[in-house]
Amino acid sequence: MGFGDIVGTQGVKAVAVSGQAGKKAGAGIAGSLGLSGSAAGIVGDLAGKGVAALASAGIGALMGWLGGSGRTDPDVQFCFFIEIDGLQTVKFTEASGLEWTVETESFNEGGNNLHKVNLIGQGSFKPLVIKKGFYAGNGEFFTWLKTQMDPSIPTVRSNVSVVIMNEAGDEIGRYNLYNAFCTKYQGPTFNAKQSEIGFEEIEISYDWFEFHPGDALTSLFDAAVGMGLSALGGVVKGL
Repeated sequence: MGFGDIVGTQGVKAVAVSGQAGKKAGAGIAGSLGLSGSAAGIVGDLAGKGVAALASAGIGALMGWLGGSGRTDPDVQFCFFIEIDGLQTVKFTEASGLEWTVETESFNEGGNNLHKVNLIGQGSFKPLVIKKGFYAGNGEFFTWLKTQMDPSIPTVRSNVSVVIMNEAGDEIGRYNLYNAFCTKYQGPTFNAKQSEIGFEEIEISYDWFEFHPGDALTSLFDAAVGMGLSALGGVVKGL
């Protein structure tokens, strides 16, 4: 039996187990909400089918990759564009700084002289730097920062997305940056001895980012599921 066969056999078992676990979890939530009888059974069945469907989709994707139907080579880095508040902006030549770092705190544990113990600390995100060709007739970058520094204008944060595409121009994933605002503008370097085009760049700070693999519909579904689970967790925690 090959590795793919093993994954397939275990996958069927995993889907069944996931469905049963989801059904039990749904029944428990229904009980916490005061539901009983047929109503509790309906909630349990829906939860079981939902979890089983998600497990089946994950196993299917893995089997497709093992079978050779999925792409196995890395995606190119030059096919991308930037969205700001859901609107696609002009083409950019470079986007960098998608970095998430978690701080650690070390302490000495009594009786342990072999090593220190590390605790997970606060996470931090590096600012995004985007660069594009300079157009003297268009000052949107400069205007964005100037508007934020104007005390008479309320500061508005934006949601920024770095959208990755394949060679055919189809979306295959995106980084969503939340509560973003411009913190630095850098204009082009002028040199009369060179004939190269000029570039301008801005630095964007934000609270956090999330990566959503897949096409636009998958990313939207992923985000919706995440918000739904968070809301459900809040309801259950408050009971």
